[in-house]
Amino acid sequence: MPIGTDKYSEDIATIQEDLNDIKSSALVTSESIAYLTEVTESRIEQEEMLAIRRWLCPEIVDNDSKLNESNLQRHEETGRWFVEAVNAWMRDNQACIWFHGIGKHAPRI
Repeated sequence: MPIGTDKYSEDIATIQEDLNDIKSSALVTSESIAYLTEVTESRIEQEEMLAIRRWLCPEIVDNDSKLNESNLQRHEETGRWFVEAVNAWMRDNQACIWFHGIGKHAPRI
């Protein structure tokens, strides 16, 4: 065996490891770019759809923004009684569910 062959083998092994690391990094980068492209395209589509909705029916978009504002102001326990009542009704397998309300605030089912 010629002198220095072990050194060349070690260098080749190191280079191969480095190449494998580069390939892995390139794959991760490629996947990240694909994901970001998809997210960006999705966001552009959403903005285009919103623009079309604003043009076709501006009051609906206004209602959406009002809904979003209302959701931000919603208290954590809002509506919990209703969800609990419906869950209990579903568990008990009863044929009828009745909610009491006053005037125009009475639920309609």
